Amino acid sequence: MLKVAIYVSSHGFGHASRMAALADELIKYQLSVFLRCDRPDFLFDCLNSPFCSKEDVACDFGVVHSTGLQTDVKATKDELISLFSRRNEIVEREVSWLREQEIDFALLDIPFLAIEACDYAGVPVFAISNFDWFFIYNHVFDKGKELRPLINTIYGLYARVKASFRLPFSSVESMAAFPKAQKVGLLAKRKDVYEDIRELYQIDAKDRILACSFGGEKGMVMEMDKICKAFNGVVISSNQDVDCDNHRYASRSSDWLDLIARCDVLLTKPGYSTFAEASQFGKPILYRPRQNYPEEKVLIKGLARYKAAVEVPPKMASIKAWKSLFAAAPEGYAPSASFRNRNESIAASIVGTYFALAGKQSKLKSVFDIGSNNLNYLVYNPDTEMVLHTAHYTTGLYMGLGYDNCSQFKAIMKTLIGFDKQIKSEKQAISTSVARVRENFSEVSEWLLKHYDLKVKVLKQHQEAAAAYAAAKASLPSVAKPLVVDIGGMSTELAWGSAYIERKGIELGLLSLKDTYYRSFYSLMYQMLPNLENEHQHSLVVTGLTATYIAAAAYNFHYQLPWKGHAKKVRLSQINEIIRFLRYSDDKAKRFEATGMDLFILESALHFVKVILERYEMTECVICYYGISLGYIVSK
Repeated sequence: MLKVAIYVSSHGFGHASRMAALADELIKYQLSVFLRCDRPDFLFDCLNSPFCSKEDVACDFGVVHSTGLQTDVKATKDELISLFSRRNEIVEREVSWLREQEIDFALLDIPFLAIEACDYAGVPVFAISNFDWFFIYNHVFDKGKELRPLINTIYGLYARVKASFRLPFSSVESMAAFPKAQKVGLLAKRKDVYEDIRELYQIDAKDRILACSFGGEKGMVMEMDKICKAFNGVVISSNQDVDCDNHRYASRSSDWLDLIARCDVLLTKPGYSTFAEASQFGKPILYRPRQNYPEEKVLIKGLARYKAAVEVPPKMASIKAWKSLFAAAPEGYAPSASFRNRNESIAASIVGTYFALAGKQSKLKSVFDIGSNNLNYLVYNPDTEMVLHTAHYTTGLYMGLGYDNCSQFKAIMKTLIGFDKQIKSEKQAISTSVARVRENFSEVSEWLLKHYDLKVKVLKQHQEAAAAYAAAKASLPSVAKPLVVDIGGMSTELAWGSAYIERKGIELGLLSLKDTYYRSFYSLMYQMLPNLENEHQHSLVVTGLTATYIAAAAYNFHYQLPWKGHAKKVRLSQINEIIRFLRYSDDKAKRFEATGMDLFILESALHFVKVILERYEMTECVICYYGISLGYIVSK
């Protein structure tokens, strides 16, 4: 699984908001995302996932503001000098962390010291933004030369990135420090379902709603009393001091994406994330520029083609002036292509850029392994013999190939293939027992061939066993004499031997226990398991979902992070203890809540491995995270 570090600027909330949107998209591809950011946790509420973690660290600060969000030049200068005085400390901390976590690549918006740390740690780093701090500081300190060495250093650090991506509301000048910045589309937070703010804030259906959003920096001065008296409807803002009947208070930690999505008009300061979030919904935008902040010019210029935006004059002395402004406010409209959300394509493009670097001249291989209950995906570099990325999705195809199950499978495949098409690889699809048993599996295979030119190869049971064995030998070279068991949803495969690989297929899987009693199952499995020569010399290696579940239960990690269990050993005594707990404890759901597992599948997996260990008088098994998708490639 790919591990990506995301470094977010400590300036305001906007950088955090858009990087949360990008992280959310990367998580859909099951990249493991590590956020390095000291912005408030509520900005990342959308990232409630085992694939995401956050640590409060800062690698920059941005600019310091005074009253009215004016740039405080002296305070910003002092803070920049202070930051560089801590440069070695910050870089050393991040180098150590990057190496410890074995990060594959880093993505930043846009703390420059993180680039130096990545350089020392040997981690490729990409940048994405609508401006760089060289551009900002170059304008803020245009009257003095004493900070020129620091500003030039920032420019030099930005020049080290492997690739850069330029967001809308930017210009060539605002991203000049980044070499060959690639233009991309709109990156903005979005959700599947938006809250009904009328119900939340007790607003009548007939009332129009004005949302007043001034970002993550305090100090924006607005005439809220006059605004409330002038607006014919309800005004929502984060100002607690407003005493008007038509005002509703929303804290800065509220989900402002809901407010922006559901309001009728937005009043704001210029800011990338607010402009992006509002324009993707086609909302009318009233904006009041700040003074002496260079990003404002490129933001406003970028909004010029948006049909529903109006600049608020710097002085609005009367209620009448505000009434005139609201009366002239434009209507919302369906946004043009330039202002549509492009999160998915941006995320795929970034990951594709990483694979282009990682693969270099290699012909990578992508495998889609369609199982009875799961879809496993793997990207492999045959030149280096390294797995670059894996992902695992639950499809439930074993339940039947009706509309619901097929639609879930197709939605997952659409997301994965959108990701995979960015990778220059030989693409293969394989399937196992679900294709052999379900007569109407052709609906799946024909759909893949028609829409993605992807032909499914159905493995026979002995081929499945051989692939599981090859995966274990490739990823666990220290296990000298493995008995490899791949327990799937509808069948179990065993493989063993050295010079000649022997294989055995059993038409029982985890889902078989839905139709039988454990006692009958044990008797049946005992009869079906093969006799081995020198049985106790073998080491049991368990692969597939069974291995993941057992390791997650024994070592207490989420089952969707299966690499955490690779190469670990689980004793028979541990398996027996967990079985007893599941059978007799009333707290079983609570104990395994953090692992995210289906308790029936867990119990089935434990019984499968227990009977095999007891049959061959073994005391422990070794967990193999990799399965037939890897084995299929290396055995070919």
